[in-house]
Amino acid sequence: MGKESRRRRKAMVSGQYSGQILGAVVDALDVGDGVLADKTAKRMFAGRSVSERSRKERLEALGQELVDLGVVPDVDWQALGAGFREDLQSSDVLADVIGLMCEWWDMLMERVQSESVQLADAGQAGRQFLRLVTVDVSLRMLGWAYLAEVELLELDKPLWAQPNGAGAILRNLLREADLRRHQLARELEVSSTTVDNWLDSNNFPSWFYLPTLAEKLSQGQDISAVDLGARLRRELALARLADVVASVVGWDDVAADLEAAFRLARLMQETDALASAFESVAEVAEVAGSDLSAIPGFVGGYLALLLVRLGSDAPFARRLLWALAQQPEVSDWADDIYAVASSIESQLRRIAGSHSGGRTAAGMAQDYFDVVVEPTAEDLEANEAIRSTLVGENSDVFPRRPEMTEVPNPFAVIERSIRIRRSLVRRFPRSAEVHYQLGSTLGMMGWRVRSRAWVGEGIMECRVAAGLEPNWDAPSVEPGVILCNIGDWDGALRELETAEGSLPAVTPHLRNVRGYALMNAGRFEEALSDYLAVVEVRPDFATAWGYAAHCAFSLGNPTDGLRYAKRARSLGDLTAYMAWDNGTYGQRRRRRSV
Repeated sequence: MGKESRRRRKAMVSGQYSGQILGAVVDALDVGDGVLADKTAKRMFAGRSVSERSRKERLEALGQELVDLGVVPDVDWQALGAGFREDLQSSDVLADVIGLMCEWWDMLMERVQSESVQLADAGQAGRQFLRLVTVDVSLRMLGWAYLAEVELLELDKPLWAQPNGAGAILRNLLREADLRRHQLARELEVSSTTVDNWLDSNNFPSWFYLPTLAEKLSQGQDISAVDLGARLRRELALARLADVVASVVGWDDVAADLEAAFRLARLMQETDALASAFESVAEVAEVAGSDLSAIPGFVGGYLALLLVRLGSDAPFARRLLWALAQQPEVSDWADDIYAVASSIESQLRRIAGSHSGGRTAAGMAQDYFDVVVEPTAEDLEANEAIRSTLVGENSDVFPRRPEMTEVPNPFAVIERSIRIRRSLVRRFPRSAEVHYQLGSTLGMMGWRVRSRAWVGEGIMECRVAAGLEPNWDAPSVEPGVILCNIGDWDGALRELETAEGSLPAVTPHLRNVRGYALMNAGRFEEALSDYLAVVEVRPDFATAWGYAAHCAFSLGNPTDGLRYAKRARSLGDLTAYMAWDNGTYGQRRRRRSV
């Protein structure tokens, strides 16, 4: 692969959605043939919409390539017992896992973009995303290792997980085989420049050369050409994948996270929590009268498959993660482990918020005002206090304390969060930001714990914030958001009408929230008008396209509904398109007979 191709791949990975990243992976692995190279694949890898069936086919093809290359060991599913589907393949399971990772990334990017007028830096969000995924992947690795009956090998800075990793692997084998560059070039019937490019990682050797390469490099070694070929294929594929990830997040993070994934999986394998999880399932089955012992390997295999497919959402995953967090060897990963144990999706929302780049709740308002609000000295001091206090709060929620053996009381965490924000209001009573932070938090928590008192107090705090900074739309619109959350659509619309009268302009954020309230109140024509106004300003806002599709379908306009649904799907929101495809709106596409 030449420099130009590598530049294209880096540009693709820096794109917004997962289809482009998958395209970069296929490009890097040099496996772009069959369904991975057809027109549908090209659409998918360009970040454009394809049907779910087509997407699944290409994910399965990529999964099969990863198995064939030795990146992921194959599993003999039928040998695990009668409890598994007879036609289950490793590529099926990998397709599900890869698809979920893609959904997570798309959710993160969609939220980042929906909360920011400017395109956020995918690299910084990617680094935080990678640490969370590393913890989740360690669970899946543990399950896959059990299913494939392979050892979780020690990793001490593997060559493939370093800059110029492919070249380092080949140079090391060349030295062991006592061959020179020009000799290898002559044996392979290629130019010396080609071999130089391989060894300097300016290019990767094609899989076409692998059998001959393995044959020449295995001469005089204590390994067969077949075994060395399999090892080369696996390690060169991993080096290519590491190169793709490093082009976004940097080599230091890639090397550290790859090593950490294996280290975390090994430590979990050694904890008592894993054994107790296996035993608990067997006990439950016995109480229920199921004789799982009659199915050889089923209990362990079923639990391992749950780990592979569900990762941190597996029923016993939290137990494993909390046991892992107590290990002194993972002190540098404890915060991430606690975070994933709580909810990886909530952490992705937190990452998106930290990279939103704007002050508004949906990031679609202040940038379109002609009015510029200059922050006062008190505003600047309050904002710095908010940042430092809330960072400290996050550290306290997921502390690195070896003696902690229980998940924190959720209600205690909520009360503490509100108490911190109330103290900031007392400290900075003239800051719109702190009143808004308290009001938004009270509204959200009041909805979650069904406290109407907190909801009412949250609305009042937002009104105070709006009075202190009347040109900022977020506190004016937030009461409508709070009331939408509890399903009070009429109340939300009254609050939004007040906001429209007080703001200097009707902002996209206000239209977005009002569209949601109107849609749920059954006023689809008015809601559609608001959503179309939103996407006119923010054409990459997937959620608004999806809701516009729902409104159009509900108004009996399937042509526009499908057009909006496809646009939402291309941006990562599949809800409206899948509802249409499943016949929710009374009609669905005609499927070709097979």
